[in-house]
Amino acid sequence: MNIYSLTKIGKRYRNIARYRQIIYVLIKYGFEDLIHRSKISKYIDYSRRLANKEANIEPDTSTEVRIRKVFEELGTTFIKFGQILSSRPDIFHEGLIQELKKLQDSVPSFPGEEAIQLFENEINKRIEDVFDYFDPIPLASASIAQVHRAKLKNGHNVVVKIQRPGIKKLIDVDIEIMQHLALIIERNLPEAKYIRPMDLIEEFAISIEKELDFTIEASNLERFSANFKNDENIVVPQLYKKYCSEKILTMEYIEGKKLNEFLSENISTFDRREIADRGSEAILKQIFIDGFFHGDPHPGNILILNGNKICFLDYGIMGKLYGKSKEDVSDLIISIIKDDNKLLIKSLINLSYSCDLSDKDKFEREVCDLADEIKYKNIKDINLTKLFQRLIKIIVNHKYRIKSNFYLLMKTIITMDGIGRELYPEFNLVLKLEPFVKELLKNKIKPSRIFDESKSFTLDLIDLIKSFPENLSEIITKIKSGKIHIEMEHKGLDNLIERFEATYNRVIIAIIVASLFVSSSLIILSKIPPTWHDISVIGITGFFIASILGIILIIKIIKK
Repeated sequence: MNIYSLTKIGKRYRNIARYRQIIYVLIKYGFEDLIHRSKISKYIDYSRRLANKEANIEPDTSTEVRIRKVFEELGTTFIKFGQILSSRPDIFHEGLIQELKKLQDSVPSFPGEEAIQLFENEINKRIEDVFDYFDPIPLASASIAQVHRAKLKNGHNVVVKIQRPGIKKLIDVDIEIMQHLALIIERNLPEAKYIRPMDLIEEFAISIEKELDFTIEASNLERFSANFKNDENIVVPQLYKKYCSEKILTMEYIEGKKLNEFLSENISTFDRREIADRGSEAILKQIFIDGFFHGDPHPGNILILNGNKICFLDYGIMGKLYGKSKEDVSDLIISIIKDDNKLLIKSLINLSYSCDLSDKDKFEREVCDLADEIKYKNIKDINLTKLFQRLIKIIVNHKYRIKSNFYLLMKTIITMDGIGRELYPEFNLVLKLEPFVKELLKNKIKPSRIFDESKSFTLDLIDLIKSFPENLSEIITKIKSGKIHIEMEHKGLDNLIERFEATYNRVIIAIIVASLFVSSSLIILSKIPPTWHDISVIGITGFFIASILGIILIIKIIKK
């Protein structure tokens, strides 16, 4: 809970209207039981009355369809969250994933006059001082931003991406509420342990925070451009940095045909095989050489230009591989190509984390069985997409969770493999991987690399040895002064503690009842005034209170 801390969650009460709306929509689509079990009941009476009036769901509507409808009705933030969930087969089942893939975030455009005003406020220049021409009608419109065509004073054609007004505030409010709901669900629903909703919301919050800051996308574009400056087959739009801000992005307009349009048409002027080869080689270079890759290379984000050149669009979501994670990804690919079962198992474990691995031997056996299936296949007959999908299934069955950045990489490779096969059926990604694997293997045994790693290890070891006496002395001092504390966390004892507390409470009430009976008897025998018919009133009152408490205690025990 780093970015949206519990302190921020505490501010959710400023957003009661939105909070009520979310609960209302959940009830409307039949998730009242979830609200009860999660103890999200603060506004339940208010929402139930309205929701029951408007609910219009067929009795046999599946849970998956109802979940999609909830996301659609709650708008931008939830739609984008649903789209991210649709790419996580390691967490959710296939039926829900297919339903969430239907989510669309297209919304009506906002007025061109408003877009011009936003540009002028952000850049501090009048629109006519920057452009010879600015089209007030957007070229495209989405939930976070819309894009306008324009021409700079120097005659360059550009596109200007302008963030939708008020969208950041709306998303911030929704994430505060989503995180609070996730916290309650995680605390009260035992089955949420594996899904870990708090982690999912935090990953989503980080992702969308980057997407809302166009300076990050501008930086990604510059880095991507530098990585491909010597590749004439990959075209990267020029960035006009002085006309960029957190909410404005201005870049070169590239004339071309989107790949999704290209795939639906039979255009003879382009070489489909060459496009597939160039595109796949560009993606593999991004992953294994640059460690910086396009996170969403679907056909709508790829332009095909004259001469079979390729241009990637939308640099908001980029994957990054550094150090150990890059090494683990390399090991995974090497293990598949070189048939190294031990390395395959090791790399899979390193690229995932365990929630409840009950049988490691069985996990290793299933991975080896899959590896043996492809061992004697011709390399051109290996389908990498199917192989990854089966590996994911094994990982999920053994309660592993794939690290989010690695899943983004797998999604990128699977998308690229699918596009390649659609461009021409003989396309095989494994064959494209071979030269990269050879390069990775050469890098592993490079003398300079071995020397650098040995040098780094030696320096770390020297630092550890040098600091050991000081650290040991500090530990001994803390032990002597009683300043060392051991923190313990219990798991699964909540129900037991509640039962003990209930038992203690009953014992205490029983002692009080017995004490009242004894003391009241002594008071009556002593005839302590005031008296009524020669009987102590205080004693009678004590008997009455003890009787009532005793009856209540007996009723509770019988009910339990």
